[in-house]
Amino acid sequence: MGYLHFRKYTLNVVVFSVAVFGAGCSGKSGNDACDPDPCNGRGTCETVGGEAQCTCEEAYGGQFCDACADGYQDNDGDDVCAPGCEIAQIDCADNAACDDGSGEAVCVCNPGHEGPDCDACADGYQDNDGDGVCHSTCAAAGYTCSDHGTCDDGHGEPVCICEPGYEYDGNGNCLLVHTGEDCTDPIPLPLATGVVNGDTTGASNQYQGSCVNEPNGDDRVYVVEVSVALHVLFQTDGFDTVLYLRAVCDNASDEIECNNDISRWFNHGSRIEADLQPGTYYLFVDGDDDAGPFTLSMVVDCGEGQIYDPAAGTCVDDPCDPNPCDGTSRTFCDPILPSGHQCLCDPGYVPDPNDPDGCILNDNAAGDTCADPIALAAPGEGVVNSTTVSSTNAATGSCGGLGSDQVYGITLTEPARVAARLTGFDGVLHMRTDCDFPLSEVGCNDESAVTGVSQLVRILEPGFYFLFADSYDLPGAYELTWSIRHDPCADDEAVCPGPPQCEPAFDWQSHECVCPDGQRVHGNDCVADPCIPNLCTDPDKNRCVADLPGSYHCECNVGYMDDTSNPGTCIPDPSAGEWTVLVFLNADNNLEYYGYLDLVEMELAGSTADVDIVVLFDSFTQDEGRSPLLYVNQGGSTEVADWTEADMSSWKTLRDFGVWAVTNHPARNYFLIVWDHGDGWKADIPSPLVKGFSSDENGSPGAISITTGDYARALRAITAARGERLEMVGFDACLMGMWEVAEATRPFARYLVASEETIPAEGWTYDGFLLPLTATPTLTATQLAHYVIDSYADESSYNATMSLIDLDTLDNLATALTGFADALAATPSMFQQFQDARGDTTRFGGHRDLWHFAENVAALSGAPQPLVDAANALIAHLGLSILYNRTRGTDYDNAHGLSIYLPRLGGPMDSDYLLPDAVWTPRSTWDEFLEAFTQ
Repeated sequence: MGYLHFRKYTLNVVVFSVAVFGAGCSGKSGNDACDPDPCNGRGTCETVGGEAQCTCEEAYGGQFCDACADGYQDNDGDDVCAPGCEIAQIDCADNAACDDGSGEAVCVCNPGHEGPDCDACADGYQDNDGDGVCHSTCAAAGYTCSDHGTCDDGHGEPVCICEPGYEYDGNGNCLLVHTGEDCTDPIPLPLATGVVNGDTTGASNQYQGSCVNEPNGDDRVYVVEVSVALHVLFQTDGFDTVLYLRAVCDNASDEIECNNDISRWFNHGSRIEADLQPGTYYLFVDGDDDAGPFTLSMVVDCGEGQIYDPAAGTCVDDPCDPNPCDGTSRTFCDPILPSGHQCLCDPGYVPDPNDPDGCILNDNAAGDTCADPIALAAPGEGVVNSTTVSSTNAATGSCGGLGSDQVYGITLTEPARVAARLTGFDGVLHMRTDCDFPLSEVGCNDESAVTGVSQLVRILEPGFYFLFADSYDLPGAYELTWSIRHDPCADDEAVCPGPPQCEPAFDWQSHECVCPDGQRVHGNDCVADPCIPNLCTDPDKNRCVADLPGSYHCECNVGYMDDTSNPGTCIPDPSAGEWTVLVFLNADNNLEYYGYLDLVEMELAGSTADVDIVVLFDSFTQDEGRSPLLYVNQGGSTEVADWTEADMSSWKTLRDFGVWAVTNHPARNYFLIVWDHGDGWKADIPSPLVKGFSSDENGSPGAISITTGDYARALRAITAARGERLEMVGFDACLMGMWEVAEATRPFARYLVASEETIPAEGWTYDGFLLPLTATPTLTATQLAHYVIDSYADESSYNATMSLIDLDTLDNLATALTGFADALAATPSMFQQFQDARGDTTRFGGHRDLWHFAENVAALSGAPQPLVDAANALIAHLGLSILYNRTRGTDYDNAHGLSIYLPRLGGPMDSDYLLPDAVWTPRSTWDEFLEAFTQ
């Protein structure tokens, strides 16, 4: 439900009109409207115009005088409104404060004070400095001073007097003083979820991370001791920093992770995370080109059912997993390590005065602090109209929100899809699991550059969440539209009886029943797909059409037609065009503005009689709830259909678009272009500035996966609908120029166009290759690819790498890669040299140029001849597979056109690389070498 907030005024008399047939009037009319008394004995009733009016006593309000007036309270639940502290005007002693929680406004001593006048110190407290304020004693505070100092409470607050070489941290500890100037004197960084402060000012500039190309600013070095296997996340804020982690302090080739900028649009801090085995690690906080103070935040994750206990330096059973708190709206479990917990009210709820173990909705929540959030009910939906003008700045998101905000609390007892939309002013939406901890952020979205609308959509696990309606800088009035939906497939068997499995729609408003790969739904059963394997092998007649439950028939490929003079054979369809270019344009994210620019470039060329250009365009906010299918004309586009907020994160949407395109736009050649975010085979979402595959802010979470086979499922359906492979697949997305991506594309296309490097937000130059194609529609796929690559490389001012891969050569390339991998694995004594060669190899994200790595290995001193021969054979085959490659800038002299996954010596290795649907694993022994290299 929505909430409306009104400014409050204190009145001595409150008058309400009650309709004749209103509650409390017993259906009477005329002079009987006040009989029985609707004012609950707390006011006088008068009949005016046939209606009852209550004039309430001073302490009461509401229509029937059944609520407390402003300044009065009924905190003891005795149904009597008494003056609250605001109007009681009690004069309390210096060390006391008014408290009306018991139902009566009384003076209560401040913590540590006791006595009639609260002028004495309670046990465990002292006033040794004589200022009249009681502070904790050293013993009660538990200050050990880390056994490198003594606690002194003789001057008021307890402090540690530390030994030389140690300094007091303000929390009862004496810490060894380190400068962090270099690897000889790193600063110890105790692991604990929390925040530490630092400053690179005055430090030296001795080190550099691999994610920057030029010497950067001053740096500080931290040393981290890990005693058990952990997943750790580090983040810096404060100024433009670079963050990197190494296993060996002064060896750059032992770098584990490196990041420069969480977001170049707003937050120039950096963030890295890694799975760490027991050992010693070195964390570098580096200035990009400057120096300054910073905060370093950490999250330490032990895995499911465990929590990190910093006092013990190890993982312990999480006392809140499973959650023992099951009171009414009192399910917030706060762990007290090592084994205790306390149950607190859910966000947006307050203790129930009538039930010491219960909580009730805080109807008066202002939402201006983390301690006073406005509850949003789950499941539910609503619209809130409010303002941040009178609020404070409770939190700032990673993408913005420096101004005041309002805080909303969400409690989920089961998985839910949470969607929020903020309009009305220059706003930011962000969400956290811990209201006061930035690293608990689960999403952040600044307003769209096109429409000024901020949106967040997340699939969330049970737990507690805080949603911030934030001002980017200046406060203002806003409208927040929100919805919280539970999983429609929670009861799978009820909605999909029998073998078919339930899959929710991306918006969780509906579902579909599906079968495993190789099977189809037939009634309430799953039956074998009669078109797998495809037995339609006649020339140009490879389209298999299932006749369930067990039959099939063959039809002509798209672009061909039945030969009426020779029944059973297929001939070219004269109505088919030469090319259909289909663009899967996912701008439902921070790339929206550039999606419109690229669409304009496509319209400079436009479709012709021989070339069809079709686009599935999903924007972020410009066409709210719409995803138009566009036929691109010269100077504009025609909307063919509206797919109503398509889920571009789903492989099924890519499948459906491709099938629609080849069915409705027959051609002799097809070029599928995927436009959005990408990170090679991992399909993770990289920095917001660069593209990925394929992140839809209003769709299902994550992206289209390559490792799970979803990408292949989409292409398999498209090629089945056509009857043969596509001519070419291109990625206007980052980091997709990888051997693994090429292997996943190989069964479904003849050529691949992709970049090893990240792609600037401006992306490809569409008029640069579409104009030549519409002018000469008989261009071959390789000729068209040259125009794609040249126009991109000639226009892009940075990050320009792009290559054309002949997918028909990958069988021989996989054989050569196996020979190289086997030779590497057979020489474990040289693993450290391979690690050095890896460090010297051109890097793209977490990947390395395969050609350059082979060159570096072949050049190693002492490399055995079989290894050198295998490296050179691989290079020769890469030269046959990479038909064309363009780079721009000296940083890419060794970017030859295909990168490959190559983690560091000793790992960790991403387990997703070995998933059953990771099609590259059976194609070579590269994965087996990686397992040996990273173990």
